[in-house]
Amino acid sequence: MIDGKLGCRYTHLLTSNLGKVTTPLLLWFDANWGKEKALMSVILSNNSFTIFTQDKKNQTLMQKFYSLLGSFLLIAFLTVSGNLKAQNVQIQSSSFIGLPATSCTNTSISVTALKLCINITYNGGTFSISGNTITVSLDYSLGPICLGALAVDVQTISLGTLPAGNYNVVVEAVLNTTSVSTLNTTLSVASCCSATSDFSPSLNAACIGDSVYFDNTSTGATSSQWYENNIAVSSSTNFGKTYTTPGVYSVKLVVQGAGCSDSTIKSITIANPPTLDLGPDVEICPGTQVVLDAGGGRDSLLWSDQSVFRSLVVTSPGKYYVDVYKSNCKVSDTVEVSFKNVQDVNLGNDTTICTGDTLMLDASLAGASYKWQNNSTQSSFKVSSSGTYYVTRTDTNGCKVRDTIVVTVDANCNTSLIENDGFVQVSVYPNPVKNILSIDLPVSASNNYTLEIFDLSGKLI
Repeated sequence: MIDGKLGCRYTHLLTSNLGKVTTPLLLWFDANWGKEKALMSVILSNNSFTIFTQDKKNQTLMQKFYSLLGSFLLIAFLTVSGNLKAQNVQIQSSSFIGLPATSCTNTSISVTALKLCINITYNGGTFSISGNTITVSLDYSLGPICLGALAVDVQTISLGTLPAGNYNVVVEAVLNTTSVSTLNTTLSVASCCSATSDFSPSLNAACIGDSVYFDNTSTGATSSQWYENNIAVSSSTNFGKTYTTPGVYSVKLVVQGAGCSDSTIKSITIANPPTLDLGPDVEICPGTQVVLDAGGGRDSLLWSDQSVFRSLVVTSPGKYYVDVYKSNCKVSDTVEVSFKNVQDVNLGNDTTICTGDTLMLDASLAGASYKWQNNSTQSSFKVSSSGTYYVTRTDTNGCKVRDTIVVTVDANCNTSLIENDGFVQVSVYPNPVKNILSIDLPVSASNNYTLEIFDLSGKLI
């Protein structure tokens, strides 16, 4: 016997020589199990009993099974952890009634569910169809207390007449507005009409400005009627349209047979094309770069050099283009990059001058600015000592050019001329010379002189 009564709080559970109970008996009560308070239920049947304990604090469900042999108690424990609600109703199986299913007969589904609480209430069943998926929902409710007992619940839900096709069927148990158990199956519905409707769109997803062609592949049809978003649009065999507005379009084809009709519905998605602007053609200074940006939020893109990154760094002249893809839309843009016309600066070749002489380096260009090695900003620079001299010139386009020259001062480079049996010091620079040769000749203005210059080969210049 079990020492206790309905509704009492227990501190001990005593069992001894239960005997044989031929009819299942359900008891339930609140109990103190150790230090934890719990809601308990007991099922007695055939020399055994099962105790279900629900911990009120953490909602853990514990099932304890007792079997009696020779008036001794053998105990086995099975603990099931987790959310109690998620285990109170379980979809066990489903089957369709009146197979094979056809498009002109009602179809029903029988669902078997296992309830773990005897006080779970069935509120009814519903179903919905989305594309080729049928969702069947069995609605249950349960109060704050679970009266533990296993119960098998079988419900039949009518799906009515379904269009011909192959369906994925999802059967779910909903307890207190939460889906707690699901079962997946399939259903094939055959057409009972001599005409079978079907069509193939050239594109399932397209872009504004694209044309979509719907190829009628129906069989046994005597006439056709096309609908777009439930509005009749054409009675021709096939249908096509250029879309100018984004959105999801439901296209239905209804065909007539011998005293019957059949229909097929398919959806296509029309998207806005992505925006793309690489900007106008651009000129850059030689030695610089420009970054072309295809923008963000793309599904993918491809540049003319086969790179796939958002930006392209350009250092050479040429035409560059990019293809951008977004939501099945493709847009392209092209930009031409060219070099600005830049005049080089030339300080001449490295050279040698004589001690006491000067060399004028000229980098002048109309409208340009200059920066020499000593931060001088004049267009020319006078050199009188050995060193490395350079200038950076910026033209009116903002393009920079630079040149460098090495100047060496030679203390032994002076020459002399014989004049009236005397020597006259002559300075010749730069040496070697590229364009302009300077000659310092200290002579009297009252005399006439003849000056001959020969190159290294001895040729008179």
